[in-house]
Amino acid sequence: MMRAASFQKHCSLCIFMAWSLLGETYPASETQTSAGDTKGTSQSDSKEKKVYTNSDLERLKTTQPINQDAAKKDNSGKNRSSNSALDNYRDIHGHDREYWQQKLHPLRSKVNLLDSKITDLENKKAEQTVSSGLKVSKSGKLHASSGDPQAKLQQKIDELKLQRSQVTRDIEDLEEKARKDQALPEWLR
Repeated sequence: MMRAASFQKHCSLCIFMAWSLLGETYPASETQTSAGDTKGTSQSDSKEKKVYTNSDLERLKTTQPINQDAAKKDNSGKNRSSNSALDNYRDIHGHDREYWQQKLHPLRSKVNLLDSKITDLENKKAEQTVSSGLKVSKSGKLHASSGDPQAKLQQKIDELKLQRSQVTRDIEDLEEKARKDQALPEWLR
């Protein structure tokens, strides 16, 4: 009987230890997760957030990246020397910035010239009075000049505006062609 009692004590002790180990392992992970979440939020609230200054950012630029492949390192180098890459860029036909600006410059200067002519003619038309189209003959009689001078000025203004719209259309067509040829937008400014 003594043996059975001691055996029973050992078995109950083993079961109790196994139960306590299992109880600690499995329920602890569930309670730890829920308790960890509440601890994590309270800890993140209590932690101070890092404020980066300009000097910190400059120091980060000069540091060497860790655990990144060579392709990523090459790309970061390309971003730093983007000016030289843009200077060497060509569209799909091999044209550079100078080519597109040589095409665009005469058209823009023509638009500016037409604008100034239109403005001059509109100012002339505004300065004209009713008597500006009359001429005095040698005998002292008033004669109206052939045709209405204001109508002639308006006709010239309309012709210049038509020419200007054609040149503007040519500029838009050139810009569209440049876009299709994958020219950079700043080349057309």
